[in-house]
Amino acid sequence: MKSYNKLLIISVIILSQFFINIGMINSQNNSAKDDNFKWTSPLSFIENKGQFDGRTGQPEQIKYGIDYNGLTAFFTKEGLTYRYDRFIRNPGRSKERPHEPKRICLSELASVSWIGANNNVEIVASDKIQPYYSYAYHDKETGEVLNENYINGYNKLLYKNLYNNIDVEYICYPGQGIKYNLYLAPGADVSQIMMKYEGFSTKNQNENVEFELTPEGEIRIKGAFLDIKELKPVAYYADNNEAVDISFTFAEGIVGFDIKNYDNTRKLVIDPWIVSPTFNSSNAVWEVETDGSGNVYTIGGETPMKLNKYNSGGTL
Repeated sequence: MKSYNKLLIISVIILSQFFINIGMINSQNNSAKDDNFKWTSPLSFIENKGQFDGRTGQPEQIKYGIDYNGLTAFFTKEGLTYRYDRFIRNPGRSKERPHEPKRICLSELASVSWIGANNNVEIVASDKIQPYYSYAYHDKETGEVLNENYINGYNKLLYKNLYNNIDVEYICYPGQGIKYNLYLAPGADVSQIMMKYEGFSTKNQNENVEFELTPEGEIRIKGAFLDIKELKPVAYYADNNEAVDISFTFAEGIVGFDIKNYDNTRKLVIDPWIVSPTFNSSNAVWEVETDGSGNVYTIGGETPMKLNKYNSGGTL
């Protein structure tokens, strides 16, 4: 009983110290920016240093990825792939089959490929965010656990000359989704822009990926877990913001744009939004630790969980 009381006292002291440290950070942040101390990692385009390799199941080399609250998206020169993974208890494991894995992964992927795009497209990242990322991952060839630190994240990705006289820029908006702008220089041919949508999934349970053009004029990617919408696009001329009538076209998995009375001697901007409920999923914190320098470490979220580190000023 005496040992139990000592253990209880030590536990209370440790927990109290955790909350004191968090309270100090929050009080220091009253005069700081509101976004300095939020648990969730920022939505950004993360440079691939090997940690995302093989995640699309396709041979294209991944240049950048989004890893945000359960939803991942990977960007290559050919396009992008959305992926959602969920780990569940393996229903095939039993006393009679003890060697089966304890958990299995349910995966849904949706790829968007730019049809007929230029092979020499250049991807330029800009607007670097302040926090950096670290990843530990298995090398698929050797099985060795590798660690990559100080990986940069960016708010913008520009595909330069994706089609002749046409650039595409992706922009991250935390809590809202991804916006992508297509910039059509004078002389551009809007009919060149075509995106092929394909779905892939594991077949362990009810995973499935489907695409549709909704009555509201939106492209919807729907699965058991994935739920992504590309909102009805708007378009305008860059010189005076004059609106242009535009809508998606959709046939046999290929998406394009229908523009009425388009004057291709002027620069045009096409502006759709990509939104997903997954962008606002769990941000629960499961464990908090501190070190001697006043840094705070939090572990939280869903599978996979993430570790965030904040300095004594509350900055990620």
